[in-house]
Amino acid sequence: MIRKPGSDYYEAVSWEDAYAVIADNLKNLKDPDEAVFYVSGRASNEASFLIQLLARMFGTNNLPNSANLCHDPSGVGLKKSLGFGKGSVGLDDFPKADSIFVFGQNPGSNHPRMLKSLQAAARNSCKIVAVNPVVEPSLLGFSNPQELSGFMGKTTKLASLYLQPRSNGDMALIKGMMKIILENAEKDPGIIDHAFIETYTSGFEEFSNSVKTLEWDTILESSGLSYQEIAEAAGIYMSSKNSIVTWCLGITQHVNSVATIQEIANLLLLKGNIGKPGAGVCPVRGHSNVQGNRTLGVGENMPDAFINKLEERFQFKVTRKKGLDAVSCIKAMQKEKVKVMISLGGNLAAASPDTEYTSQAMGKCDLTVMVSTKLNRNHLLTGKTALILPCLSRAEKDIQNGKEQEVLIESSMAKAEFSFPHIKPCSPHLHSEIRIIAEIARAVLQKNNSIDWEELASDYSKIRKLFTEMVPDYSGYDEKSCKKQGFYLYNPLKERVFKTDTGKAKFSIRQLNTAKCKPDELMLMSVRSHDQFNTGIFGLSDRYRGIKDERRVAFMNKEDMKALGIKAEQLIDISGKTNGKEKMLKRYFAIPHKIKKGSIAVYFPEANILFPIDHHGVEFPTPAFKSLPVRVKKECH
Repeated sequence: MIRKPGSDYYEAVSWEDAYAVIADNLKNLKDPDEAVFYVSGRASNEASFLIQLLARMFGTNNLPNSANLCHDPSGVGLKKSLGFGKGSVGLDDFPKADSIFVFGQNPGSNHPRMLKSLQAAARNSCKIVAVNPVVEPSLLGFSNPQELSGFMGKTTKLASLYLQPRSNGDMALIKGMMKIILENAEKDPGIIDHAFIETYTSGFEEFSNSVKTLEWDTILESSGLSYQEIAEAAGIYMSSKNSIVTWCLGITQHVNSVATIQEIANLLLLKGNIGKPGAGVCPVRGHSNVQGNRTLGVGENMPDAFINKLEERFQFKVTRKKGLDAVSCIKAMQKEKVKVMISLGGNLAAASPDTEYTSQAMGKCDLTVMVSTKLNRNHLLTGKTALILPCLSRAEKDIQNGKEQEVLIESSMAKAEFSFPHIKPCSPHLHSEIRIIAEIARAVLQKNNSIDWEELASDYSKIRKLFTEMVPDYSGYDEKSCKKQGFYLYNPLKERVFKTDTGKAKFSIRQLNTAKCKPDELMLMSVRSHDQFNTGIFGLSDRYRGIKDERRVAFMNKEDMKALGIKAEQLIDISGKTNGKEKMLKRYFAIPHKIKKGSIAVYFPEANILFPIDHHGVEFPTPAFKSLPVRVKKECH
C-alpha cells in the first residue's frame, strides 16, 4: 500500500513499484546518513544480518533498534564491568540458586515462562527477593496451569521477601546491602570470596572504601526502605552460596540505569557469583529477538571486530561514523536531517517518548516504509510518502523456491533456536521479511556489489552460512543439531573470562544519584497491562491488577490519595513539563493500589506524551520511562 504526497488515504501498489519508490528515494539522497534502517526485535537473525548488510553497503550505520528503548543500558553496564554485554545464566541455573533477586520486573505479564523457573527454584528452597515499587501478584505466588495442583488453584509461594523501594531507589538498596556485607566481612572474612576477588577482579579496595564511607541517612532516604529491610536482603545474599540477579525495564529505564547495572555487577562479584552454577547476571530481554538483532550486527555502534570481518568477507569499506540510536534518530528527523526511514517491524511512533515531538518528526521525512504483520500507529504518522509492506509473520509457513524455510532467534539466555512456522499464510501475496530486504537491496545496490541477493532470499541457510563464518559467537554451530535442540552461543562469563582492558572484572565506583520529586509532585512510572505485548494492546483488562475494561487508570498509594483529597475511582489529571510546555493526561481513574508512597503508575504507551525526548539515560539514551516527576490534581470538569 502507498500513501502519496498530499493524499489522506492509502491505495494499492505492486511490489515492483513499491521497491522502485524506495530505490528512487534512497538513490536521490545527498548523503547515505539521511537514511535510517530501524529494526524491531521481531526480526529474525537472518533478517537482522541481511538488513545491517544492506544499510552498511548503502553507506550508513544508522541502525536504531528495539534494544535502544529497553535493554541497551544492560549491555553497556555489563560490558564496562564484566567485558561482555549479555547475561551469564541459563534456565538450568535457576533451580541451583540459593537466592534470586528479581529487580524491576513483572514476569506474570511480560515473561510468563520465567514463572516456571522461579517455581522450580522456590521448590528447591531458594530464597526469592522481589524488588519493585509496585506489588505484582505474579511474584508472590504461582499456580502452574500445566500441573494438576496448579490447575486446581494450588499456589507455589515465590517471594520470600518483597521490597518496595521508591522509584529509582534500587541503586541505593544495592549500595546498602553491600555496605552491610562489607561491615560483616570485617568480622567474618569468609562472607565474601577473597580468592575470586584477588584472581578475577580489579579495583576492590577503592570500591570497598567508597561503600563503607557512604552515610546511612543518604542510603535510606534514596532507597525509601528501612535499615531492617535492607539488612534482611543482605542477610539472604550473605547466607547464599549461589545467587542470581535478574532485572528488566524497572532498572534500565532510568537516568542512572548503567550505573545501577554496574552496582548489580559489584554485588555479584563480592561473592564470586559469576561463572559458577546457579549464579550470575540475568537481564531479561524476553521480547522476541532483541538480543539476536544485536548479535547479528543491528546496532549503531557495533565493535570494530565485527566491522572488520564484514569488510573482509564482503570486500567493501564500512563507514566508521557512529550511527543514530532510536532517540537520536527522532531528533534528526525533527531537524530534517533524516529523509527516509525504513522500519523492519516495530512501532516507533508509539514506543518513543514525547509523542507530539515524535509525531511531528515522522511527518518531516520524505518517505517512511513500514514492513508489518499488522497495522499500528506508525501507519498513520507517516512521511510525505508512505509505504506499508505486509510481510509473513514468523508463525506462517515461508516457502521459497518450493522449499519451506526456517529462521533463527536468540533468547535472553544466549540460546539460538529455530522458529518453525506452522500455519498457512493469510495471503499468497505476502513477501517474507528476508525477501523484502533482498528486493530493496537488489533495487538499490545491484550494480555496486557481487552479492547474489536472490540466492540469499531463496535459501535462508545460505544467510546462516555467511554469519556463522563471521560472528565468533557462532563457532561450533551445526545446522542439523541446532534444529533439534538449539545451540548455546559462547559466553566467556561462564568460564570467568572477562574481556575488559585489564582482563579482569572491574569493581566500579558510582556516585549515588536518585531521581527526586518536589513536595507537590509524585514520581510517574509507565507499566504494561496483562492484555498487552509491547505497544500492542489486545484488550482493556489487567487481571492481575484487578482492572477490567479500562486503560485510563492511575495506580496510586492510598496515603497519597488521602493527602490530595482524591477518592477511589475519582477522575484526575496528570501533568508534567515537556520542552517547556505543560502536557497532560486527562480524566484518568485514580485506583488505590499497593504501590510505594510517592509513586504513581499509568500504562505505556499512553503515558509517553508526558516524557520529554531528552529525559533519558546519561550513558545511553534509553528513555527514562520509570521516573518522571508529575503533578496530580482532581479533574475539574
